[in-house]
Amino acid sequence: MSKTEIFFEGNPSLKLPLLTFIEKAVPGARDRIRVRLGKNKEETIKDFLRAMAETPKVRLVLLVDSDLPDDGTLFNKLKETTVWKKHASGTIAADRVNWMVQIMEAWFVVDEPALKSYYAKTFRSKALPKRKNVELVPKSEVLDGLKRASNGKYDKVAHAPKILDRLTPETVRARAPNCDRFLKFVAK
Repeated sequence: MSKTEIFFEGNPSLKLPLLTFIEKAVPGARDRIRVRLGKNKEETIKDFLRAMAETPKVRLVLLVDSDLPDDGTLFNKLKETTVWKKHASGTIAADRVNWMVQIMEAWFVVDEPALKSYYAKTFRSKALPKRKNVELVPKSEVLDGLKRASNGKYDKVAHAPKILDRLTPETVRARAPNCDRFLKFVAK
């Protein structure tokens, strides 16, 4: 397994839980991974592209919300954005870009035991989306299901780090193909 730097959009409180999630999926990975957090999606992409230009021999990977379903053209759509056109230099392989489809919370809604352990008695699993491939569920439905399942308590900043820390990678990988793809990349 190679050393990897992951450019991740999100609140700094997500850094350690993301590392924990990866370590559960890929034992020994924590010592070989560095997570670099961006302020927002655009800044994260810009930081990733800058690092790709400045340190081409370092194994870098981008992990951001897709905000759209994965129709096989997410990478091409990203390359058409202003931030990519402005900051990309050279060719960047598609496997260096990974997605939380359509948002990070899609990972949460597939792991009912993790949510139940966090929300305890107030948790209502019937409110969660049940689609086998959670990445096909629109982000508004994911967020609505999570809000209803938590009796309106879900708060991204306060709860996401604690929920991410509880997730079981095998459960998430089974219903989120892009999560599986990301963890396979990290394991190389």
